[in-house]
Amino acid sequence: MNFISTSQDIFFLVLAFCILWITIFIAWIMYYAIGALKQIHQTISQLKKKLDAVDEIVNLIKEKFTASTSYLNFIVSGVGKLVTLLSKNSSEEKTKRKAK
Repeated sequence: MNFISTSQDIFFLVLAFCILWITIFIAWIMYYAIGALKQIHQTISQLKKKLDAVDEIVNLIKEKFTASTSYLNFIVSGVGKLVTLLSKNSSEEKTKRKAK
């Protein structure tokens, strides 16, 4: 029942321990690498959500701007008519005052 009878047995025993430690080390490295990849994936997902929100806000502002520019022509023409109406009323009042 002697396990170590030759130098080859010692070599195989040392080789088995080395393989065991290399396996533990690789498993430990893989654990941290997978954790890092998970955090990177979560960060990218959050960044993507924020960029989608910013894109939605930009599209909303663009829609509001285009809607307001379509109403701008009506507003400008309305203000122009109001100015002409007020200028007519003020010129009529001046002529009425001069006539009295």
